[in-house]
Amino acid sequence: MARISIGASEFKIEIVRAENVKTWAAAVGAFAGSTAGFMPPAPIAGQAVLRVKDIFTTRDGSWEPSGVPGSLPQWARDLYLKPWGHPSYFDDAGADHHILAGIYDPDMNQMEKAAKIHYFTWTDNGNHVDMQVKEKSGWANIVMSNKFDHTAGQRGAWAWYPRDGSLPTDIVTGGGMPGMGWHVSFFATWTLETATVIDPPTDPDEDEQLRKDVDSLIAWAGQMSLYYPQGPQYVKPS
Repeated sequence: MARISIGASEFKIEIVRAENVKTWAAAVGAFAGSTAGFMPPAPIAGQAVLRVKDIFTTRDGSWEPSGVPGSLPQWARDLYLKPWGHPSYFDDAGADHHILAGIYDPDMNQMEKAAKIHYFTWTDNGNHVDMQVKEKSGWANIVMSNKFDHTAGQRGAWAWYPRDGSLPTDIVTGGGMPGMGWHVSFFATWTLETATVIDPPTDPDEDEQLRKDVDSLIAWAGQMSLYYPQGPQYVKPS
């Protein structure tokens, strides 16, 4: 299960699991038309899938934990902050209204250095862009300026995920500037796991058609009971 900081939770960040991406996309209009090629593939049981590992935020670019809303949790500082001189020096760590992302390799205890992150605004299926992670830090970085009022239930417009044409992946949604303009940066990492999908989620359109078919059969059974009272009678379940 993904670890999400208090700040990220308060700012209405959500994860769309790989199994639900198709249904979610249809509901919000993501990956429609010419952007269909950006849709991650569906997971298959027993095969690799990219799962969200951690999501956290910083406030005003600070990596010092504090009581300020959106401030960094200590666990994120301990795991991800790489200082000057480190082989994986995180030079963009102090970005103050950005979205940063990458793939974490637990075996190497570092970010992968060859990943690509796809960013877009899920509210209008716009601003699609791929960003390569930096060769040294392993983090991709994009600046954003979407303001929203999280205290009124609003959510940020940005979504992002690692883009690998062969790998299904979870998608993070809701990035932006909470508090109608606070300088908050969002950080998310993914890690490879084995998918445990048994059946794909049901298509909502198929559910609706099934309901219509059942209603038609019930109406037909009711009519047959009226026309042929000597025959088998339909009894509606209570």
